[in-house]
Amino acid sequence: MYIYFFFAEYLPTELVGLVHGLDNNVVTLNVFNANYKLNEFIYSINENQLIKGFPFGFYSGYNSNFKICVSGFVNTIQNEQMVLQCKPVTSSTILSSTIPIISGDTTPPKLTNFTILQLSPLKYLLKLHIVSINELFQINSFTNSGSTEKIGLESFVSGNLFEGDYEIILSTRSLNKIQLIDRVRNKVEYNNFDIISLNPISKFTSPFISYKFNLNDFNDISFSINDLNLLNNTGDVPMSLMLLDPVSISINENIRYPINYNDDIESFECKFIIPSNNIFGEIPYVIFFSLTGKIYNSLLSSSAQLRVNETYLDNQGPLISLIIKKNNIDNISGSDFVGWTFRILDDYNGFESGFIKVMGSNDNSIYNFNLTLNDLLYGDKWNGTYKIDIPVDETCISQEFVIIHVTLLDANKIPSIYNIYSENQKSISNPFINFYNDGINVTRLPITCSSSYPTVTGKPVIIDLKLSTQTIDVGKLTDRSVTISATFNLTDENNFNYNLTPIFYLTSPTLDLIECDAPTYQIIAGGIRYICETEIPIGFGYPGPIFISIYGLRYKNGYFAGYPTSDLLLVGNNKHYLNTTFSLNNPIITSHDDVYSYGGKIWLYGIGFNQNQTVYINYLNGGFNSNIFEAIDSISTYSRAFTIAIKETEYPFIIKIISYEGVISNEYLINPILFIPPPPVETQTPLPTNSPQVCKGNPQCGGSKQGYCSSTGCICYSPWVGLSCQSKVVIVPPPKLNETKPSINITKPSNGSDDNLSFTALVSIVSLRELDFKNNVIKTYKFDKWIQTKLKDNRYQYIVNLETSFNNNTKLNCTTTVITEWFNSTTNITFANQNLIMNPSSLKYNINITTYPFENQLNTLQLIIQAKAISNEIDYNSCSSKDFGETVNDNSNYVQLKVNDNSLYGRFIKRAIVDGNLNSINNIILNGQSDDDDSTTYYSSESLIAISIPYYKNLIQLDPDFGILLDSDSANSICKENSENKLSTGAIIGIVLGCVGCAILITISIFLAKKYKYHLRNIKPLKLKKMKN
Repeated sequence: MYIYFFFAEYLPTELVGLVHGLDNNVVTLNVFNANYKLNEFIYSINENQLIKGFPFGFYSGYNSNFKICVSGFVNTIQNEQMVLQCKPVTSSTILSSTIPIISGDTTPPKLTNFTILQLSPLKYLLKLHIVSINELFQINSFTNSGSTEKIGLESFVSGNLFEGDYEIILSTRSLNKIQLIDRVRNKVEYNNFDIISLNPISKFTSPFISYKFNLNDFNDISFSINDLNLLNNTGDVPMSLMLLDPVSISINENIRYPINYNDDIESFECKFIIPSNNIFGEIPYVIFFSLTGKIYNSLLSSSAQLRVNETYLDNQGPLISLIIKKNNIDNISGSDFVGWTFRILDDYNGFESGFIKVMGSNDNSIYNFNLTLNDLLYGDKWNGTYKIDIPVDETCISQEFVIIHVTLLDANKIPSIYNIYSENQKSISNPFINFYNDGINVTRLPITCSSSYPTVTGKPVIIDLKLSTQTIDVGKLTDRSVTISATFNLTDENNFNYNLTPIFYLTSPTLDLIECDAPTYQIIAGGIRYICETEIPIGFGYPGPIFISIYGLRYKNGYFAGYPTSDLLLVGNNKHYLNTTFSLNNPIITSHDDVYSYGGKIWLYGIGFNQNQTVYINYLNGGFNSNIFEAIDSISTYSRAFTIAIKETEYPFIIKIISYEGVISNEYLINPILFIPPPPVETQTPLPTNSPQVCKGNPQCGGSKQGYCSSTGCICYSPWVGLSCQSKVVIVPPPKLNETKPSINITKPSNGSDDNLSFTALVSIVSLRELDFKNNVIKTYKFDKWIQTKLKDNRYQYIVNLETSFNNNTKLNCTTTVITEWFNSTTNITFANQNLIMNPSSLKYNINITTYPFENQLNTLQLIIQAKAISNEIDYNSCSSKDFGETVNDNSNYVQLKVNDNSLYGRFIKRAIVDGNLNSINNIILNGQSDDDDSTTYYSSESLIAISIPYYKNLIQLDPDFGILLDSDSANSICKENSENKLSTGAIIGIVLGCVGCAILITISIFLAKKYKYHLRNIKPLKLKKMKN
């Protein structure tokens, strides 16, 4: 569900007209008559773009009518037409202008040699040798998903820009092709398998995992611990694999973990951490060994399954449960504060940090608030109160303060995000989910000011611009700082807003930005001087100039002014830009792969490394005063990466390098991730086993082709099932999704037509009820208002909260989560240490119920599931039956609802995972014990099954499943007699209840109306006559 109305009032922004100007390698984009609604803009020059909101680009005017002016770098010679564009993020309006070609040398860069080196299972090093007559200017990589990534020329490691070597760090499976662009915009692209050289023959190939093995190559896969307890604990899990080569696995689509070889155990090993209070049940994972080759955990043995048996489910970021506007002032006099007081709720993980951004709707004032537990007014991290204050005084402008962005993180780094710029607000991740009915009003705070200001007649005039240096070496460890001062004459000093300072922007030729925010200022006669100091990142802007621009000077009446590079150019003395150089062989460490407390090999990344360097490490061992560095050996070293082995430590440590020339790198601090495997979950015994059964059937067990008789009963060959192996699994299409509740309709088409259905089965989770020790029902909760999420094809999640109360009326949310999964083929699964076979066309329910407030520890729960089978082909020989009993070989109960020669077969395993332990449970058929009483007629069979749940504290996990079978008549069938005059009482009641039940189901599952109408048409001709005694 998407809540567009929550922020639509402020969008979109309108733009009218666009022109460009060109002067001294500066191209300027001009947009006129813009109307600002607090959103962001996309600015682009060919393939390079940036996205920014106010004040970047805002040249002059008021929100209701202003001008945008943005400058960028362009060469005086361009062999490609330059396309300038401006577009509001939330609008389809695109304004575009072009700069014609100014022809020069058209020889593109050339890739003459390349090498791919695998650094780790998830990282590659791409070494390129590039020749470029017109100097290399930019490298772009294109991913398999189609996105583009700019690769900075900090990848330059030797030679010069006419002919040089480059090293690029790539993540696995990220690269599809590369693009080389020289200074005059000549381009060349290299796709997979493009020929680079004919003598010797060489082709460009992007790095990817390619290990040619299959499931048979796995000698053993196992976890050190199969069952986890995540109650406020992380699950730190070693996984051991006997494989042929390194691969990687994934807990979800966004997290990938490497597998490395462990010499001590002589097998491959992967260690990863599952966050606390996050996931429960069987954890799916995939082992990747090529771009398309993968093995799912469902294909592996029980020792290769990972389960969470006890946890609090907290997969949602922190939410705002209460928000109060502070001092909603109609007339401000003197000084005051306005703002919001709000309560942040996160039941299990707890709130950790947050960021809130507020803007003024008329003066575009920006207020950023970073929240931590140190800002807590009262309460705790699970339910705490915070406030944000905005200073105002009587010399203000009437407007609204608007919350435009909120990010809240819990202790597991799970976010909840609100962004006024975005149209894709998922309701479950919005921190304002509790305020949808109030709309955007809760994020707005209006103020009315008594003062009024004259219209500004002209923007401040910049009279001086100074740089502390004209050239920056972006390859050095030190001396990359620059100080910029700008002096302005003010046209109206009394009306000028000194409290809102501008931002100095430094823009690279590829439209990357550095912001120098909150500069200091000095008030001078007739004007103001702003001074800003910032450090230039490594490689930033190279090999082009870095342009300077200033935006965000403001007057109290809302008028704002900005100065693009084209304006600063007029000040003179070439102070509008910084030249860049890039010196080599200065070692700087910038990043590293994840480091765990158990130690081992790690890769570090940066620039200026070489084979002759010496690496030093300082194990702090809990004390930051230590200055004891010891030399260690590098395992492998390249210009951009090196690897070392570290010992086991849970404390931070420092790495530094001294080059062969004696150049000392930065001291790089690493905080290892603490890895502590949890203790295994104990299993309670004994668990239930079904009693041996007599082999039934004629022939016995369906004959030698369908099954055989064992000491415990009939063992059936697939696709045969049942006590006598005389029921056959029917292959049917997957059921259609019910978007409101986990009620599933499984249908069997008649003669291959989806429009004519011979058989329909409905499975619904109806209610939860509490029973006392005498089995009297004391409370019943009907399920409604489910939240549905598609996890993947044929797998859906439904969540419902039941608000319950203790004896002292304390409210508690009991959450029921149902995951439905449709199996298209035979699959072996494990639940509660019981091996189960899922037949094709079967549906499994994974049910998890969190803490329930029992009135008494002797009380129990019952989860009520309704199952119904309906035949849509009714004649005078129609019969139905139902059967309930024990299975032969999987320690379960079964219910079989049969109509004619089809039946709905449900299996209810007689065990559950109760607070992380394995317990036996009972499954019973309800007959006349419920408001949702069951009914059976000659054309339908229905039953209510109660899964009995013992007393528990935190979490109960259940796992029933269902499928459709083809079988023979039953001895206890209800049949339609040959004469209309001989309808029994059961038949009459059956028809009435069948019609009523069908109408209810049509209301619930309206998307199946056509199928049920067909059923009603068959019933309609039947007439009820007076019965004879």
